[in-house]
Amino acid sequence: MQPSQQQNNGFYSPSQPVYDPDDREPAPSVLTGEKIEWEASEYVQHDKGIGWLMLVLLVALALLGLAIYLQQWTLAVLVVVMAASFGYFGFRKPRVVHYVLTQSGLTINDKHYEFKEFRAFSVAQEGAFYSVMLIPVKRLSPGVNIYFSEHESTPVLYTIGDHLPVEKTTPDPFDLIMRRLRF
Repeated sequence: MQPSQQQNNGFYSPSQPVYDPDDREPAPSVLTGEKIEWEASEYVQHDKGIGWLMLVLLVALALLGLAIYLQQWTLAVLVVVMAASFGYFGFRKPRVVHYVLTQSGLTINDKHYEFKEFRAFSVAQEGAFYSVMLIPVKRLSPGVNIYFSEHESTPVLYTIGDHLPVEKTTPDPFDLIMRRLRF
């Protein structure tokens, strides 16, 4: 089963489910109870050129100048640290992450997550990869994102869908800003 092509800002519409839980043709690895293993980037990297770096430097210098003019020395130091961090993480290459998905949960590298820690999941397409965000039960816990190619989409979505319902999510304003900045 292929993921739905109808999307809203990269997120699937609930009227077009990613998988049909009543469809009795699940992926073979789901039927046999085997684990599904794959490797993917920890996030989707977007190319950033010299223009992107110049824009970061220009904004940082403007904020630094304002902080110095206002004699806000703590803010000046904070601007320098934030600009350096922004530049570093903007150009850092993503690590390759090893995923293992079983009927009991998900393991990312050496950290295991039980399905009972999550209340739902949402699916998005980011470039050549698909991503699933596991939405935690605990309100202030961060979600867990996993990335996979189209080849792994059917077994991954069926296995997760056997344990969690699909929930439509929309990107929050911070996510939209970070996408716009190609993060």
